[in-house]
Amino acid sequence: MPRTATRFLTDAELAQLEADPQFLSADGTCPTCKGTGTYRYRDDVHECPNDGLMCDQQRLFRIYCLGKIPLQYQTLDWADFPEGEAKKSIDSYLESFMDMWDMGIGVEVFGKSMGVGKTWTTIHVMKEVAKLGYSTHFTTFSDIKNMINLPHAEWNLAARPLLSVEVLNIDEILRPVSDAQSAFYEEKLEWVVRQRSNANLVTLTSTNMTREEMEEHYPRVYSVLSLKQIRIELSGDDFRRKAEGFDTLAELAFKGERRPIT
Repeated sequence: MPRTATRFLTDAELAQLEADPQFLSADGTCPTCKGTGTYRYRDDVHECPNDGLMCDQQRLFRIYCLGKIPLQYQTLDWADFPEGEAKKSIDSYLESFMDMWDMGIGVEVFGKSMGVGKTWTTIHVMKEVAKLGYSTHFTTFSDIKNMINLPHAEWNLAARPLLSVEVLNIDEILRPVSDAQSAFYEEKLEWVVRQRSNANLVTLTSTNMTREEMEEHYPRVYSVLSLKQIRIELSGDDFRRKAEGFDTLAELAFKGERRPIT
């Protein structure tokens, strides 16, 4: 199913962008070159290609904002992700995405430790399929939990993109703190994933729960997703705690440099 990320946006999509705080913060300019046509990164000046309508970076920014992808993840480069079996598995999944899409097969990324790249991994998948023209939506498990208390009409409106978007990313599914909470959360989560599974839409998830914990706390959700997801485990150090990671960001700021959107 060939797509293109350069398609024109619909009126509804433009309206969605105009209401998005992250997109509005750029004030209509390219977030990378700021309208100058060049940007500095890693001690070099880089051209910011422009096709006469907008910068390539601005076009990526638009489709990523449509998918609610946070800016800090928009600029993460997959080339910087540690080599290993997990990276190979994600690359293989994306190489076969057309077939995965036909089967409605997504990815679950599991890692018991914090900061090992679970969100980075699932958002990389989002970015790559968004470039192909598939509609995407990033949400967190906490967002879905917070939606639970909305009045019925507002819940239906808020849940609509969760059910209709072609590739949904549910980030950081958490353990419940009680049996009652487990049953309540599963009801809402199952409502989303079961309808998506029945419609053969791709769902990406991340969690620090093991398979056994997922099956214990969210048995129906686990049952539905287990048929429609490839499970990938991540391990290693917390990227966010590494001094060199922080220093790199600080250096970029002091030098007036910025990471390009990838």
